[in-house]
Amino acid sequence: MKILIITIAVMVFITSACSDTFLVGRYEHNYFWGNTSDAMYEMLCPSGALKKVLSDTRLSQAEQESLYAYNCIERSSDKIRRSYASMTELERNDIKNAFKKNNFAINVMAVYDSECATSGKR
Repeated sequence: MKILIITIAVMVFITSACSDTFLVGRYEHNYFWGNTSDAMYEMLCPSGALKKVLSDTRLSQAEQESLYAYNCIERSSDKIRRSYASMTELERNDIKNAFKKNNFAINVMAVYDSECATSGKR
């Protein structure tokens, strides 16, 4: 069990070190910011969650509208990543904190433990 946890921790560290964005998610569903999958779209767009997250940042209205459009209208991974890359460290932290404020997990990967799943233990 310790080996599994250490392996997962190392994988998360390596993945986050190689990524140009961050993981965002709810429950066991985590995606890199900039992922344009249907699942990421469903998590952020129809519910209005992304609009709420962006409104909780200090980004300009124009930046908020652009990020919303890149994620929910155009669904452009490249534009999302370029926008994030152009942000200052303060702006990057601001958007991550806004996700956290709205009950999203940041840079967390769910671990599935088959022993717990079959035994009913948590």
